[in-house]
Amino acid sequence: MLEDLVESHDFEAKLAHGRDGQGEVPRSLWETYSAFANTDGGVILLGVHDNHGNLTPAGLGNPQRLVDHLWSDVNNRSCISANLLRNQDVSIHDENGLALVRVLVPRAARASRPVYVGANPLDGTYRRRGSADQKCSAEEVRRMLAEQVEASRDERICVGLHVHDLNEATVRRYRQRFQAHAPGHPWNNVDDHEFLRSIGAWRRDRETGNAGVTLGGLLMFGQQSDIIDEFPNYFLDYQERAEARTELRWVDRVWLDGTWSGNLYDFYTIVTGKLGEGIGAGWQLRGDQRIDDSAVHQALREALVNTLIHADFTGRTSILVVKRPDLFGFRNPGAFRVPLADAQRGGDSDCRNRRLQGMFRFVGFGDQAGAGLPKILDAWRGHQWRLPKWTELVGPNEQTQLELPRASLLSPKTVTALREQHGLQFDKLPPAERLALALAVEEGEVTHTRLTAMSGEHSRDATLALQHLVQRGLLAAVDRRRPVTYVVAEHALQGKKTIQVSLFADAGSDAAGVEANLPGKTASMHEEAATMHAVDVTMHAPAENVQAPLLGQCRTTQGDRRRSKSEGLQAAVVAACMVAWRTVAEIAAAVGRTPNHLRNGVIPGLLGQGLLVARFPNAARHPRQAYRAAGSKAVGENE
Repeated sequence: MLEDLVESHDFEAKLAHGRDGQGEVPRSLWETYSAFANTDGGVILLGVHDNHGNLTPAGLGNPQRLVDHLWSDVNNRSCISANLLRNQDVSIHDENGLALVRVLVPRAARASRPVYVGANPLDGTYRRRGSADQKCSAEEVRRMLAEQVEASRDERICVGLHVHDLNEATVRRYRQRFQAHAPGHPWNNVDDHEFLRSIGAWRRDRETGNAGVTLGGLLMFGQQSDIIDEFPNYFLDYQERAEARTELRWVDRVWLDGTWSGNLYDFYTIVTGKLGEGIGAGWQLRGDQRIDDSAVHQALREALVNTLIHADFTGRTSILVVKRPDLFGFRNPGAFRVPLADAQRGGDSDCRNRRLQGMFRFVGFGDQAGAGLPKILDAWRGHQWRLPKWTELVGPNEQTQLELPRASLLSPKTVTALREQHGLQFDKLPPAERLALALAVEEGEVTHTRLTAMSGEHSRDATLALQHLVQRGLLAAVDRRRPVTYVVAEHALQGKKTIQVSLFADAGSDAAGVEANLPGKTASMHEEAATMHAVDVTMHAPAENVQAPLLGQCRTTQGDRRRSKSEGLQAAVVAACMVAWRTVAEIAAAVGRTPNHLRNGVIPGLLGQGLLVARFPNAARHPRQAYRAAGSKAVGENE
């Protein structure tokens, strides 16, 4: 239904009428195609009139002609650089008797980016930012071209750098760790040169004859000055802060102050020890020896390794690791090479620095390819902490940020306040309902999507949990023409809405150790003002009001998000029927949908799931037909 659609980061509507009104491929379509392909994919709908955000079907007089021209253009390299479309990605749809054309644009693989309009990538490459197609800077395009050509960014030989230029003490410590990890390995019996060649820190190019330390070897074992000569923006920073605040008031810090080697291996070994101190996340026995290690310790090591091996050291953003009483934070330059949803599921890895990845794995740091993110998620779920939050920022300062909260799913302060307000009633609530109520208090609101992500509950169970809280008068549903939002009911606990300030909102550092950013100062090499947004583990919020029957499925994550939005609408319908019998017209007015859409597409499913009951179950078209939430006591019940 077009009234349910709104342009967003992965949906765009275009009129495409052409001069004769029969349909014509607009030039702007290829700018959107480029933007979607270079970001996260999306859906383009042609034959739609956009009146200040209100979409209405205009139709296409000859949709097949438009489709034929589209296929011709997408295979024309002077029009667009790559054809990413399959036959099923372009289709004609009927909307109230009017023909529309739908184009599903997938996210381009790294080897295909940048996807650009015309013949010049520096002038024709776009990315999607919000609901707009924005032209990429020359720096962004060059980065995409480098990523396309170099599967591993740390393979290149540093001509003129040899084994004796590396930090001898770091190499010795690494070899000691390697021997302890693999005591019978034959590499333990070779000299340093052969050992470094074996692990990928030194190599010879057979075609050119060049030989020397690889970029990975330099980063892992090099001297700070040599690394900065190769990567002018290189900077490592670990900060431990005593308070849950963003101000740069650190109590412990590891940075490039000239007192240590400045390479990645030494940074890793120093920082992992500091990250694990005072966690209190349990210990285990190895033989008869107590090992203060746990899934949380392992997850922190995994997060740090991922930060280092996926970093784009040619970028402007520094490596930043933060430890606070309430969370851990990790930031690296460079965005994900695969869709975040795929990375979270595991098994799909495209490491930016494969030499580094191998060197860490040789000494037992870092899991097998593609298993890092799932391991982190499992550890946090097992410890019943709030789930990790990933943020991916694109642009000149492209970066990936990870927050690992140390807070319980249920804040002790909030639980105490809820117990004081509701007594035993709160403790008798099921876990999902306690969590939903606590989220509404702490964050000011809770949605179906947020509860599902935080609790791990099945979608239907999350719907029932929210429904029961509304029935008990603890939550109230708010109608905002979007997936329904629940807030603390007026007669329940009046908690203040708290907004957690972003971890990296003020984070930055420079080579001189400056501890604050100047207001309005342009972000530079070591003075980023990057925002780490508080987002769900799904990362990208669903495109508001996008309906699957019209838009179809562009990729797996889009299908998942549309299901979440549909489930939010179902929850809103159930909430509207909590305290009284409601006609379809009354429900439609409450949730902002058309009666036909509810009657034909939503209510039958809720009846089938047992979430709604009909006043006249055997007469669907009864003139007095009405519905109420299952299990609720509707006012005026008179069956």
